[in-house]
Amino acid sequence: MNVNKKHKILIVDDDQSILEALKIILETEGYEIETLSNFTDIFSLLEHIKPDLLILDIFISVELDGREVCLSIKTNDKLKDLPVILFSADNIYEDVAQKFRADDFLAKPFEIDELLDKLKKHL
Repeated sequence: MNVNKKHKILIVDDDQSILEALKIILETEGYEIETLSNFTDIFSLLEHIKPDLLILDIFISVELDGREVCLSIKTNDKLKDLPVILFSADNIYEDVAQKFRADDFLAKPFEIDELLDKLKKHL
């Protein structure tokens, strides 16, 4: 990681304890972390904070899920190069994540080292 620049990561999950734990762990690793617990303002937030990477939970609301948000990002000319990692407690979605153009997938629960490896791979 470039020591002159903290990579900014946006994490979207409806589980507040996951958001808090990941924020603490990843900030300790030198990342700048923003969190969001729903998809309501995700597109305006993406334009405002301009994260270097996005981690999206697949299941947050019945109206919209992380796969659809990921596909919207990957088909948006301004956002398509933003690396997106989908994550879910159900690892059957790993193949599905590829169909929605996610850059990677992480099954919950996961080891922090596995997450850190994926971040290094995409940043």
